[in-house]
Amino acid sequence: MINNKSVLAIIPARGGSKGLARKNILPLGNMPLIAHSIKQARASEYIDRVICSTDDQEIATIAKAHDCEVPFLRPPALAGDRTTVSEVIYELCSRIDPVDYIVVLPPTSPLRLAIDIDETLRKCVETRSRTAVSVCEVAKKPQWMYLLGETGSMTPVLPTPKNKSRRQDLPDCYVLNGAVYVQSWASVMAKEPDVNADTIACIMPRERSIDIDSQMDFDIAAFLSARAR
Repeated sequence: MINNKSVLAIIPARGGSKGLARKNILPLGNMPLIAHSIKQARASEYIDRVICSTDDQEIATIAKAHDCEVPFLRPPALAGDRTTVSEVIYELCSRIDPVDYIVVLPPTSPLRLAIDIDETLRKCVETRSRTAVSVCEVAKKPQWMYLLGETGSMTPVLPTPKNKSRRQDLPDCYVLNGAVYVQSWASVMAKEPDVNADTIACIMPRERSIDIDSQMDFDIAAFLSARAR
């Protein structure tokens, strides 16, 4: 609990994956990928309960073996490529007793730490916001990004401010890193977007912000994980 408010962590992990087959249970270090998120949730100062939402029996079995609840399997209709995490979270919450805060921890962010989870949750509670998310600084400034036309012509995504052509002169920019999403129960049940005008950002270092979607991402995560041990 935090400030006498109850906290539930949800780990969404469907069986299918287009980018990297069965990625949620691939071995990373000495445990399956999903187990890293369960371990981090269990190490949190504030999380009271951890549930995995999955449509896959093998994932459910592995999650349970690592001390995570799987009270029911996700309906097949919510296990497709086009299903949003928000839909999954709403469906699960509609089947359990209410809590004060929901923390969503995608298993594809295995390098986050419990301190990242707790800091994001604290920011949400202390600012009395309904949502908070983790972010990291972008490696390349958006002022250096371009849209390409059919002939290869380049159109800047954002105009470069005058007299600020050096990277050091451009403002810092941040991107969602997919590691931690905090949302109040009321916000979830009202189907509010998890990122909106009320959302508070919590900055994580880039080395803990890897989001696994491909084999290359997985290899990078494996390298960084081994280096941290």
